[in-house]
Amino acid sequence: PLGGLAPCRPPHRWDAALITALGGPAVNLALLPVLGGALVAVSGSWVAAVPNPLDAGASVLALESAYGSMPWWLIALWSAHLANAVLLVFNGVVPMSPLDGGRILACLLWRSVGHHRAMWIATHVGLATAFGLVVAGLVLADGKELLAIGVFGGVVCWAERRRYQFLAGIEPDPAPTAESAAPPPPEQTGTDDDQAELDRVLEKISLVGVGGLNGREKRVLKRATERSRGSKEPGRQTDQ
Repeated sequence: PLGGLAPCRPPHRWDAALITALGGPAVNLALLPVLGGALVAVSGSWVAAVPNPLDAGASVLALESAYGSMPWWLIALWSAHLANAVLLVFNGVVPMSPLDGGRILACLLWRSVGHHRAMWIATHVGLATAFGLVVAGLVLADGKELLAIGVFGGVVCWAERRRYQFLAGIEPDPAPTAESAAPPPPEQTGTDDDQAELDRVLEKISLVGVGGLNGREKRVLKRATERSRGSKEPGRQTDQ
């Protein structure tokens, strides 16, 4: 269940990262017809194969009515099918970190706008998605799960946003204007080779932390931070 937290470092390309992110939902998708087909075969009803995650009790009653009883192995089979379906929907479709859906969105954006800009956009999409899940969880009668997922995802996305600001040398503005709501992408500074090297260093930091950098990588990060700070307006104050 903690597979999404396992360290994995594909080549620093959008297509390699996308294939890696699709791995988890692909497993759920492959298991869906297997587990669902087994339920249909033993119960003779399609209702049992299409459970409602927000009303699991109704699905259990439908399965018990179709089969005539609920032995332990049938409960285990139904539970596995329900868990797999929920993981596929929430983990693969919802565009919010740390779910795979958020990583998939970031990889698709990476191809068009670059790595760091894609991470920034995906993080804010995740924050908006988390807010929507929290609202739905508060409105729906059986929305406790949505509320919990929304709060957890919101905390993770906010932490990712703060981490991005730190790594990119961006100072948060508590009252951004319409023109400065989104920070300029780091790709605008330095040469293409410098940016590629910086991307590699930042990717390493996200995996092993700053302490894992060697001397040359620390110098690359320091130069990028100095360039970012030097490009700002003199005397700009973020405290108001």
